[in-house]
Amino acid sequence: MNIGRNDKCSCGSGKKYKYCCLSKSNCYEFYYDEIYHDRKLTNKELTNFFLEQSSDYFCFMFIGDNIINNHKLANLFENIELKYKSKLSIPNDKEFKSTTFGIKYYKDGLHSFNKDCLSFYEEIVNLCLCVSPKLLFGALSKTSLLTYRFLSALMIPIEIHPYFQVIGYTLSKFLYTYKFTEIFDDLINKSVEDSRIEILNKLNYILKKNNGLPRKWSENRCFYSLVNILENSSSAEDKIETDWDYSIAFQSLNENLLKWSIDKTQTKIFIDNEDNTLNVANNFNYAEVKCLDSKKSSLIRFADFFVGMIARFIKSIEETIKEVNTGKKEEIEDKNFDENRYLSESWFDVNEKQFAFALKLFRLFSSNNFASYIMFFGDGFIYLYSYLSYLASFRTYEAFKKISNEQHKLNLNAATLRELQSFFDKMNLDILQ
Repeated sequence: MNIGRNDKCSCGSGKKYKYCCLSKSNCYEFYYDEIYHDRKLTNKELTNFFLEQSSDYFCFMFIGDNIINNHKLANLFENIELKYKSKLSIPNDKEFKSTTFGIKYYKDGLHSFNKDCLSFYEEIVNLCLCVSPKLLFGALSKTSLLTYRFLSALMIPIEIHPYFQVIGYTLSKFLYTYKFTEIFDDLINKSVEDSRIEILNKLNYILKKNNGLPRKWSENRCFYSLVNILENSSSAEDKIETDWDYSIAFQSLNENLLKWSIDKTQTKIFIDNEDNTLNVANNFNYAEVKCLDSKKSSLIRFADFFVGMIARFIKSIEETIKEVNTGKKEEIEDKNFDENRYLSESWFDVNEKQFAFALKLFRLFSSNNFASYIMFFGDGFIYLYSYLSYLASFRTYEAFKKISNEQHKLNLNAATLRELQSFFDKMNLDILQ
């Protein structure tokens, strides 16, 4: 809809457009929310981010645009909210949040979406495709953050420095896959040198256990290189920092503001009530940074629904394909690591509406207005992207249904391995030659 300079502004202020939002068209607002937030990484009986109610991935979402577009997005979203609060019998004075569609709705991917969950999120995705706000989703592995801090505290041979990302990915993959409680206890509670020795011990243990297993050949090759690096490294530092790093989300936002040609000094940031996040955001020279109550901000709630959906998909993938529950030695001794870990066939037992939604979500993920951020390890998000990409590779639902769910499972595994290899190759590094 085109608005004339002398028309009433669409924001509802009652002023003429030329005296209201026309002057604000170069002002941007981004709304932020997060999920699976651990303020401190701890290890008691179990590492806190491997507990059932948590996730290894701290996920965040920024959603926003210029003020005019945000007004339109907020008004349309509020209409959707009212519709589904009525359908779901949620009282008007109670907040409608992403937890309404909790983790049980994601157990088998889209197959677990009931009618209301599917239709609600379909309207949300349709709204994004229509209004085209800027979306930034981040999945930050807590294991990866500990890995980064551990490696940064090591005196690694200087010739290895250019390969830091590859080393970081390989070590994160090892720690995330096997979840040895002793290693996380050392990383969180003991010295860097204690951690180095414990990691070497467990690497050698896994290499011996995986010896001769065909599916572990590539993994073992990387782990042997990691052993060589750690054997030739040392550290004079004591413990590593275990508080969460809130700056990463805003650093990634700034990178994408540049890509979107948005001036950060003309950008306002609104955060769901979280003082730690607010304090860090104030260091980034935005036009304004402010906490908002999600009950009073529809776009904070919008960010909550989006980050909740993607993060719960990733959490469900984590639970489905994980190698071990905890890295206790007795559990690992009984494991048959020659057995592949796949998504269950239920992930492909989708009806036509669920299939159509997957295609729309992939279309949004592939648009110029959607950006994603991971550190050097983010296999959970890559797996989700591969799943959506695989479904979208079928031109019709009929073509998709011609293939058995068992074959879909195998096909997706192969496609995901290619995607992970591509991500690894983009680092343009090869420490194995």
